[in-house]
Amino acid sequence: MMYWGDIIGKYPDLIKELPKDAIALEWGYDAKHPFEETTRKFAEAAVPFYVCPGTSSWNSLAGRTDNCCINISRAAEHALKYGAKGILNTDWGDNGHWQQLSTSFLGYAYGAAHSWAHEANRDLDIIKALNLHVFEDANEKLGQVVYDMGNLYQVAKMVIHNGSMLNWALTLPPDMMQQGDVRQMIKDFFRERAGLAEGLKEVLGKLEAFKTDIDHSEPLCVDGNLIKAEYQFTADLLAHGAKRILVLISQDFSARELDLDFGQLIERYKGHWLARNREGGLVDSVEKLRTGHVHLNRSWQDLVALFIGGLKKREAEAESKPNYLG
Repeated sequence: MMYWGDIIGKYPDLIKELPKDAIALEWGYDAKHPFEETTRKFAEAAVPFYVCPGTSSWNSLAGRTDNCCINISRAAEHALKYGAKGILNTDWGDNGHWQQLSTSFLGYAYGAAHSWAHEANRDLDIIKALNLHVFEDANEKLGQVVYDMGNLYQVAKMVIHNGSMLNWALTLPPDMMQQGDVRQMIKDFFRERAGLAEGLKEVLGKLEAFKTDIDHSEPLCVDGNLIKAEYQFTADLLAHGAKRILVLISQDFSARELDLDFGQLIERYKGHWLARNREGGLVDSVEKLRTGHVHLNRSWQDLVALFIGGLKKREAEAESKPNYLG
């Protein structure tokens, strides 16, 4: 039997009472997750355990490259140090699974390398490995694009816990800017984040460059053309997220323009979903994407309060060191 280890982690004195043939799954998806403390406690209690890092693909659209690599590497390091039974590299689809499958390939590859040979892969060139073994890119372009696009969550100058602001920006209806008092609330919130507008404009510039490099890539893997299309779509979705915030703080784009763009993106999203998946789940995912998974009968003020409150909470979590063992 396997069980998630975080609940028992809150009661460390009870760990010794667990059946010795049950395996704890010690999960943590943040670069700062305290694997040192958590794995040591299971080892001291002679409880068999796996470490469970993740690909950091969910709630991000393009992944979070640095968080992913640090999280997986540290998990493997402490798995070896404290005698874990194995590593379970996780990949999730929180809040509609808006990311494409190929977003997770970097995390899959990095997790495979460190779970099989952590010491040998401490200095792994994951970009080269992706081009050679995953994408088989004859022009050696796609690995760099995937790596760099996955780090755009930091370029935007607002790092949040367990996701990317560019992903959560999709929950902001474009016509919110037409509500004067609401617009001022969110404008004030974003203006408090120094360099945010400049960071978002830098994101848009980088995305255009990435799209050019994707065009020039030549992945020879069996799904190479689909991967290129998925990353072109991801770039457009990220750009839309950046524009949703810019339209609220600087009016560089019109709400009408974004509304039309989003309608087209949703239709493309449906096509990409069906290219790899069964239809089950698509309606729910699209509905969450279309409505920002909020109740439409709420007032604009309530929606903004939820959005701002959620981002503030995730900002605070990104600053702190998670430690559920206390």
